Amino acid sequence: MQSEEEQCKKRWKGLRDSYKRIKRSQLLASGSGAPSHSWIMYKHPEAQSVMKVMLKVKAPVSFPHHQRTQRHHHTKTILHCLAQGHEKKLSKSLTIFWNLLLKALKILVLRFVLKKKNWTLHFQTLVSKIKESGIPKNVANEIEAKVSALVFYEIENHLNNMDKRTNSLRARCLTGMADIHEYVNLVLDAVQDVEFKLIRRKQDLEDDSLVFHPMMAHQIFGESESIFGYKGLCVRILYTAGPLHIYIGIEYDSRVDELSGGDIKADVVVRPIAEKLPDGCFFVNMDEFLKTLDKADKFQPFGEKITEQSVTDEDGQEHFFELYHCDYKVPAFLKFFSRLQTFILRFVDAASYIDVDDPQWSFFVCYEKYKNDNGDYQSATTGYTTSYEYYAYPQHIRPRISQLLGLPPFQKLGIGTKFIETVYKHYLPIINVLDMAVEDPSGDFQRLRNYIDARLCMGLKSFGSDVIKKGFNKEMVHEARETYKLNPRQCRRVYEILRLYYTNIYDKNDYHAYRLDVKRRLNAIYYKHINDIKKMEKAKVDKEWLRARLPTPSQRMEQLHEEYEKVENAYKQIVEKLCD
Repeated sequence: MQSEEEQCKKRWKGLRDSYKRIKRSQLLASGSGAPSHSWIMYKHPEAQSVMKVMLKVKAPVSFPHHQRTQRHHHTKTILHCLAQGHEKKLSKSLTIFWNLLLKALKILVLRFVLKKKNWTLHFQTLVSKIKESGIPKNVANEIEAKVSALVFYEIENHLNNMDKRTNSLRARCLTGMADIHEYVNLVLDAVQDVEFKLIRRKQDLEDDSLVFHPMMAHQIFGESESIFGYKGLCVRILYTAGPLHIYIGIEYDSRVDELSGGDIKADVVVRPIAEKLPDGCFFVNMDEFLKTLDKADKFQPFGEKITEQSVTDEDGQEHFFELYHCDYKVPAFLKFFSRLQTFILRFVDAASYIDVDDPQWSFFVCYEKYKNDNGDYQSATTGYTTSYEYYAYPQHIRPRISQLLGLPPFQKLGIGTKFIETVYKHYLPIINVLDMAVEDPSGDFQRLRNYIDARLCMGLKSFGSDVIKKGFNKEMVHEARETYKLNPRQCRRVYEILRLYYTNIYDKNDYHAYRLDVKRRLNAIYYKHINDIKKMEKAKVDKEWLRARLPTPSQRMEQLHEEYEKVENAYKQIVEKLCD
C-alpha cells in the first residue's frame, strides 16, 4: 500500500499554474453552474469510484467535528444520486460538499502560512480528487478559480500582516536605539552607590568623611555588581558603632519606571540586601533607628578581655583597642555576632556566614574604647576573627582560623596582626592543642600570617642564621610546633622565608644553594609522579594515562622557573618587612 505522501505526490499538480489561469477561469465559471444530467449518466462509473474513495478516506483534523459529519453524509448522498440519476438533489449535495471542501482548504492554507508543514500534500490531494472525479472542464475551472483566489488572498493577507509586524518591530527597535544611551546611564556600580557608616552620635549622619564603600557586591547584586534603573541613587546602610543595629535607606532622583512609562522596571534594591541580614535585625525607619542610637551608650563588650593595644594613626590620633574572647553560650552575643558578620560578604571574597550555634566555634572581637561628648567611655566594634576547633586523634584539637576582618575605618592600624597574635596567645597554654592552621586563606591573609610566624620563629634556636643554611630538619618542625603551635607545612614556609632573610643574594654560591633548596620542594610532586610511573612499569600496569598528564622535561623546567619566581617575590615582601 502506498504511503499517503506518495499518493499525494501523484495528485494535485495543477495548482502551481492556476494563478495564470485565474482570469480565464473566472470567465469560464460564469458560463455553467451545476453538472448536467448527461454528465451524470456519462461519467457515472468514474464519479461513483471517486466518491467511494472519499467516503473511505478519514476526514482531516482540519475539519471541525460537525463538518466531518456533514462531509460523510453528503458523500453518501452524492453516491446515491449518482446511482439513481437525481440531478437536482445531486447538484445541491455537490454544492454543499464543495463548500465544505473549500472551508477545509482555507484551514489548510492557514496552516501552510503559519506552520509551513506538508502544505504541498494537501493541495496535491485536492487537485487529484478534482481531476479523478471526471467533472466537466468548466466546472473544474470554476473550482480551481475559487481555490486559487482563496489561496492568493490568504497569502497576500498574511504577507501584509507580516509587513505590518516588521514595520512595527523596526519602529520599536529604532525607538529603543534612540533611548539606549539614556538607559545605559542607568546601569550603576553597586560598589560605588552603596555607602556604609558606623554611627557614634547623631551628627555622624551628616558627616560624609565617615562614609566607606564595600569592596565587592556580587553576593548581593549578582556577578555584574550593578544596580539598574535609577538616577541619583544612594543606598545608605548605617550601623550603630557599638551594638551594630542596622538601618537601610534608599534615595534617588528618578527611576526608569517613570522614564519608560512602566514598560521597564528598576531593580529592587532593599530586598536583596535584607535577604542577607538576620531576620528582624534592621530598620527602614530612621526615627526607630535613632532610638537605638540613644541607648548605644549602655553597650558593653561581650566576653573576656584577653589583651589591649594603643595605636597612633597617620594623623597622630591615638586609638585604644581591646580584644575579647566571646562565649557562644550567651544568646545576646549570638544576636550581636549575627549583625557583625554581615560585613563579611562585602569585604572578604567567597566568604559565607558561619553557624553560630555550633559549639566548636571560638569568637574573638576587637573594640575601640573612646570618649563620647559627655566624657564617658564607650566601645565601638572594629573587627573580629573566628576559629573552629577540629578534632585530632587521639585526644587533641586542631584549631583552624576561619575568618578575620577589620572594618575599613580601622584597617592599617595593626588590628589583623594583633588578632593572630591573640589567637596564638589564647591557644598556646592549652595542652591538647596539637597545632593551628588557616582555612582557605586569601593572599593578603597568608602574607600577614607568614610575616607573624617568621618574626616569632626568628628567636628560636633551630632557625638561627648559623643553622638554617644547613637545610630543613625535624628539629625545626618540633620546636615550632611546641612553641607556637605551627603545623609542618607552615613551618617549612617559615624556614624558606628566614633562609632568604639570611641569604646573601649577591653571593652566587649562597643564592644558588637557596634556589636549589626551594626548587626541590616545588618539584617534589613532579618526581613523585615519575616514581609512580616507574613502579607501574615494574608491575606491568598501564601507565600511559598518568604519563599523558605530565609535562615534558623542558615544559617542566619552564613551569618550575615561573613557580619559583612567584614564591621568591612573595617572600621578598616579607623579608623587607622583617628588616624594617
